[in-house]
Amino acid sequence: MANEIENDIQNYSTETPANDVVVAERPVVSVPGAAVGRRKQAIARVRIIPGSGSFTVNGRTLEDYFPNKLHQQLITDPFTVLNLNGAYDVIARINGGGPSGQAGALRLAIARALNEVDRENNRPTLKKTGLPHARRPRHRAQEGRSQEGPQGFAVLEALRRDPLHAAFRALRTSGGGHGVSPPAARSMRSR
Repeated sequence: MANEIENDIQNYSTETPANDVVVAERPVVSVPGAAVGRRKQAIARVRIIPGSGSFTVNGRTLEDYFPNKLHQQLITDPFTVLNLNGAYDVIARINGGGPSGQAGALRLAIARALNEVDRENNRPTLKKTGLPHARRPRHRAQEGRSQEGPQGFAVLEALRRDPLHAAFRALRTSGGGHGVSPPAARSMRSR
C-alpha cells in the first residue's frame, strides 16, 4: 500500500497533458474586408483580401516600412491570435503620427477588418485579447480648467489689467486702508 502511494506521488502532475488540447482548424473565409484604425495621430485604412499573406503598406513591404521587429509583431498579432497567418493579403494606407502610432493604428484596422469578415468566429477570440478595443469616450472639459495646461502667468496678467483688482492692490499697498502710510505700516509689521 505504501509503495502504491509513493508511485502515485511521483507520477502526479499539475500540468494538463498536451494531447488533450484540440485546436479546431476552421476554413478561411474567402471574403475581402476593409476597416479604419486610429491611434494617437495616425490613421490606417486597410483592405484584406484572401491570398498568400503579403503586406503592402503605402506601396512598400511591411519589413521595409516597419523595420522594427516589435512593430512587425504588433501588426501581425491579430492574424496570430486567430491562427490565420498567411491567409490574407493586406493593403494599407497610413498617414499621420509616428512609427509606434502607425503600427498601433494598422493593428487595430486589421483586427476590425478580420472582425467584419467573420464576426461570429473571430469576434470572441479578438475580444479576449483586447482587439478590437472599445472606443474610449471623450471627456468633457471641466469648468474652470484650462485645456492648454498651466496658465499661471496669463492669469496674473489678466488680474493686473482688471480695474477691481487694481483697486484692491492699491488698498493693500497703502497700509490696508487704516490711514497709515506704507513705510510706517512696514515698520509696524516688523515689530
